[in-house]
This record gives sequence, structure tokens and C-alpha cells, in this order.
Amino acid sequence: MKLKLWVELSGASDANLFVGVRKFEGNAVVGFEGTSGFGRDTVTKGWLRLAHRRLDSERSVPHHPVHPCDRAEPLARGQICPVEIELLPSATFFRPGDALRLDVQGRFFWPRNPFFGMFPGAYAPSGPGTLTVHMGGEHDSHLLVPRRK
Repeated sequence: MKLKLWVELSGASDANLFVGVRKFEGNAVVGFEGTSGFGRDTVTKGWLRLAHRRLDSERSVPHHPVHPCDRAEPLARGQICPVEIELLPSATFFRPGDALRLDVQGRFFWPRNPFFGMFPGAYAPSGPGTLTVHMGGEHDSHLLVPRRK
């Protein structure tokens, strides 16, 4: 899976984006086995520091964006820019009626737990600010989900 978002930051020039996809059967969230027996993980997840959003056009393909992360490119005030976030591989079966929920946030989903080896070990937190996601028209924000034929 891959998520493409058009984002704008207010009050900041850089931020972390953590993305997760959850599976629901009816109204119940389905937990997945994560690191070291953590049983409440997501179907898949991904993350990106916005200043490292630049893509390597030669190595990127539609479902796998490659970010060289070789230089920081902070967002300018009022700048709306696309970001592509690869989500980790998953082999999850969805039945008719199952639902997906996309979570986008500025911090990791669970508190750090060194005893279970849960990612992330550590990361530089985002500063204060507001992220706006633009959708529709020229802002083709979308979640790319592979489908078995």
C-alpha cells in the first residue's frame, strides 16, 4: 500500500507523519500480531519526516516511493505539497463487509516499550503546528491498495 497526501503546515516547517491502516469486522477492530507478541498492531503502517519527502524518481514505482533522505527541505509558509508514504507489506484477507480505517497522526501509535522492542526506538518529535490535508480537484490524495483479481 501507499498513501499520497497533499499537505500544508501552519506554525511549523517540518513534522512527522505516522500512518496506519486498521481492519474492522463490523464495529470491532481486528488486532494483528506485531513485534515480540504485541497483539494490537495495525494491518500496516508507514512514516515520513515531511522535510524528507523528496522522491527518487528513478527508483520509485507507483506502490513503492523511495526517499533518498539526503537533505532536509522544510515546507514554506502556505506551501501545499504532495507526500508519498510507503506502507509496510501486508498479506491480509478482507471479506465483503470488512472495513479499513486510515489513521494519520504526528506521533507513533503507541508509547515506546523497550521491553517488547516496539518501534520506534526513538525519533525527534514534531514541534507544535497544524497539518492540513488537501483533497479533491488537483489534490489527488488517496490510499493505493493492491487488490487480488
